[in-house]
Amino acid sequence: MTSDKLLDKIIFDIHNGVYSHGKLLPSELTLAEQYGFTRYEIRKMYEKLEDMGYVTSKKGVGRYVRNKNNRFFIPQDGLSFSERVSMQGKKLETLNVGFREIKSRAQDTKEAHRWR
Repeated sequence: MTSDKLLDKIIFDIHNGVYSHGKLLPSELTLAEQYGFTRYEIRKMYEKLEDMGYVTSKKGVGRYVRNKNNRFFIPQDGLSFSERVSMQGKKLETLNVGFREIKSRAQDTKEAHRWR
């Protein structure tokens, strides 16, 4: 397992409630021993999680999961969204959605003056 895959796994676990809001994450040493990484690699991974807003740290205590329910998880394993959903035994439905441009009043006013 690469460190990016471990990062994805922890993010996935956060999104699926394995590590819930306010829960203390495993220590650097615990993860290093469990997955065969150095503590430095685990520390860098935790720093990425902090930068992404998933965890917060307390010096001398550890890292806690932050409340970020609206965060979107993009795994690094190369699977598409459709493949990932299919692996979970779920079905997708495609909807065609139209769109139209909505102009601001300022744009309408400028165009109106331009054509006078």
